[in-house]
Amino acid sequence: MKIEIDQSGRVEYTSHDTVVADSRGNGVWLTMKDKRLLQEMYRMSGRRKMFALEVFSALVAHVIADGNNGAYDTFVIDKEYVGNESRIKAYILRYCLFLGVKLEPSQVDFGLVGKDSKAHVHAYRTFQSPQRNGCRLLSAKHLLQVLTPQKKDRG
Repeated sequence: MKIEIDQSGRVEYTSHDTVVADSRGNGVWLTMKDKRLLQEMYRMSGRRKMFALEVFSALVAHVIADGNNGAYDTFVIDKEYVGNESRIKAYILRYCLFLGVKLEPSQVDFGLVGKDSKAHVHAYRTFQSPQRNGCRLLSAKHLLQVLTPQKKDRG
């Protein structure tokens, strides 16, 4: 089954929240306050250019993990960051693995998700709604666990 994923409120626009949702009705959102906190952490670590790509990828990985039913689904992600698809795909695969979802590279693709797509409608309506339509709130603290997993001690 082909599942589309779209974003409303780009990650790098820290004056408002970000919502990432799929065409099945799963979604996550990140507050502007948490985006600013993450952005500052990326700045302090000298990796400010990676902020949007990595956080977007982590949000997509959470949407995939939330909607994963073990089927061999194909996820078509809207082209938000043109030219960085291979990097985003690698991050998504890594973050999904951390979240316990085995995903093959062939299951992740990029395309244009139109305004009539269920993913776009769900992301946009959730972005506009103060209730967030059942989307799961992700905190900066939670995302940092995915973005910077601690290596296990090999003593």
